[in-house]
Order: sequence, then C-alpha cells, then structure tokens
Amino acid sequence: MINIHHLSPCYAYREQLSDETEANFALRLANELEQKIAELGGENIMAFIAEPVVGATMGAVPAVTDYFKRMREICSRHGILLIADEVMCGMGRTGALFASAQEGIEPDLICIAKGWVPVISLSVPPW
Repeated sequence: MINIHHLSPCYAYREQLSDETEANFALRLANELEQKIAELGGENIMAFIAEPVVGATMGAVPAVTDYFKRMREICSRHGILLIADEVMCGMGRTGALFASAQEGIEPDLICIAKGWVPVISLSVPPW
C-alpha cells in the first residue's frame, strides 16, 4: 500500500464543529470521501479502511451515528472495497462478534487478530 491518502477522523470530540450536529458531521466526512474519490478517480481507489471502534489511538471511541452507513453506500456506489479494521474491537469485544454489525454495515473484508474465545473441554470421565 504505497499510495495512500488520509481523510479526517470520525472523532467528534476534536473534529466536529461547534455549530454542527452529529448528522451534519457525518455528512461532512462523507462529502470529504466523495471529494477524494472525485480527485483521484474511483477506478484508482482499491479500498477505504477504517476501525468501527478506534482502539489504540483514541481508546474505544465509536464513530458517530450513520458514518459507516454513509461510507458503505459511497464505497458500494464507486466499486471500492470497505475494509473494517476490527483488530482492536472485533471478536466480541463490543458485545457482538463484529463491531461493524453493530454499525449496521457489512464490510467487504474484516481484519481480526488475537481474539480470545472461551473453550469448554468435553473430556470423557475416567470411570
């Protein structure tokens, strides 16, 4: 992934304007993705990658309402993969197997790692 481009983070605490509603903030970020696609050309963009719940850099911060639904719609319309980075938030850490499911989206790819899954041993008693 040599040629990458960054968009504004979906971090309302720092990025949402004082006169902006949560819905308008999500719309502004979606418009930013649309502008980047127009600038680069959708045929030149492989994927949009984001964490449904940001872990390491912000400490368990979910996206604002409808952010991922808007990004999913934009990616689908332009033939761009939506990749959910669920290394920090997947495998049941948010209450569902995948945090993206709680966002109401189905990513094209999901990155997971180090998931802890309880195992019950059903060994036969020795008698």
